[in-house]
Amino acid sequence: MQVSKQVITTLYQALTSYRVLVLERLTDDDIRDIIFSGVKRVLALEQTESEGAATSIPMDTEPLTSQESLLQPGSSQASTSCDRSIPLYPQLTDRTLSSIVSLSAGDARTALSLLELVLIAKSDIDEDALLTNLRRSVSASYDRTGDSHYDMISALHKSVRGSHGSAAMYWLARMLTAGEDPLYIARRLVVCASEDIGLADQHALPLVSQ
Repeated sequence: MQVSKQVITTLYQALTSYRVLVLERLTDDDIRDIIFSGVKRVLALEQTESEGAATSIPMDTEPLTSQESLLQPGSSQASTSCDRSIPLYPQLTDRTLSSIVSLSAGDARTALSLLELVLIAKSDIDEDALLTNLRRSVSASYDRTGDSHYDMISALHKSVRGSHGSAAMYWLARMLTAGEDPLYIARRLVVCASEDIGLADQHALPLVSQ
């Protein structure tokens, strides 16, 4: 069966035309707004629960753009930033907030995860100990048995399959830096060389086996 040139051209265009969406990191102000909005929703939820009302939060809740409305009454402008905190969450001080913004590196998901750790912490926890826990949480975000483990090895596999050398080196470097077992990566590269590259390059499998 012969395939027309037009069909081949259409298939080629479908395979090569893809769109790359670049998600830029959020600014520090954006992260702060997201944190304030999250805290406001949590406070509203606790208030409705305490009043015995429904636990749903109105979706039209406006995000906070200033921390002043969340600070303890009587906090003076002359007080140090570390002395200011939210009434129900004294552990969420300005110093802790700044650390969350810094550690999140423009990622709203990371910021909200760190915020959750702060809110569930004991109100009398030592601030330095809390900040240490936050830093440890971020540094241990790569779980060798979790989703990130499979996401990164999949990205490496697909980069090699798509002949994107720079992307493959990027994912390889990230996995090795995070402490991934080199033997696991080597085994996956053997699979890639035998199944994806196959007979297209007969030197691929001996090269990986070395």
